Amino acid sequence: YVYVMAVAPHMWGCVCDAIDREDMKNDERFKEHAGRVEHKDLIMEEITKWTSLHTKHDAMKIFSEAGVPCSATLDAKDLFEDPHLQERGFIHHVEHEEQGEVPLLGWPARMSESSVPIEPAPVLAKHTEDVLRKDLGLSDDDLRQLIDAGVIDVYTPTENES
Repeated sequence: YVYVMAVAPHMWGCVCDAIDREDMKNDERFKEHAGRVEHKDLIMEEITKWTSLHTKHDAMKIFSEAGVPCSATLDAKDLFEDPHLQERGFIHHVEHEEQGEVPLLGWPARMSESSVPIEPAPVLAKHTEDVLRKDLGLSDDDLRQLIDAGVIDVYTPTENES
């Protein structure tokens, strides 16, 4: 997908230039904003025909070179492979106790005097007992009953932790 945000009146012409549709730029139905809103389904159909011939990154490049604010809609794979995010140090590699080294996306907000530590997610049940003790005030006996009833699982440390 490509997100296109052509809100200023002159941007309609830029969209038409980008998709090589001079005929749409001069079409009376689309000259004014109200007409473009009224015929938005037709416009979307024509833009979709054009975008289906391009990758989302190519479409983004063509639209932006024509002066149209836009962005490829990135999925997780795109994010991890994005050269810009890699160059900015946004992709971190952390050690997970079960999966080994895993890539994680960093915190998007960058502030000069603060940072957010990037840590792997805990394994299933690692903090369950602590949370139930602290937040719900459960005793060891309460926890044992829940474990015995199969309501909660018990975390078993790996060899490295024991």
